[in-house]
Amino acid sequence: MDGLGRAGRIEEAERFAREVMPCTDIVVWRTLLGACRGYKGQLTSRMVEIAKYAAQRIWAIDPNDAASYELLANIHANMGNRKDKAMVRELMETMRVKKSPGRTLIEVNGMSYSFTVGQE
Repeated sequence: MDGLGRAGRIEEAERFAREVMPCTDIVVWRTLLGACRGYKGQLTSRMVEIAKYAAQRIWAIDPNDAASYELLANIHANMGNRKDKAMVRELMETMRVKKSPGRTLIEVNGMSYSFTVGQE
């Protein structure tokens, strides 16, 4: 699935998700959604439709999955669809979904250090 997405074969990845693995596995749908975003310069309206479908499947499983809202909003932004991006953000607000700040954990000389986005 991920290999198809990375190769730009989004429609085949969608077909695989729908037919070969018709399941409620959120990872399958996240992978497909992420694959749609991976081709910013080559996004098509069909990819956006696939991304919307994948996001809806994710929300049916977990309506509080912040990453899927962010990905879909970014896909709309990359296509220049400001109205659709705003609708996704509004839906996120209505559902009271909050994105967790980015965090990195590293280990140096046996000591663990954690960094959060915006931390000084």
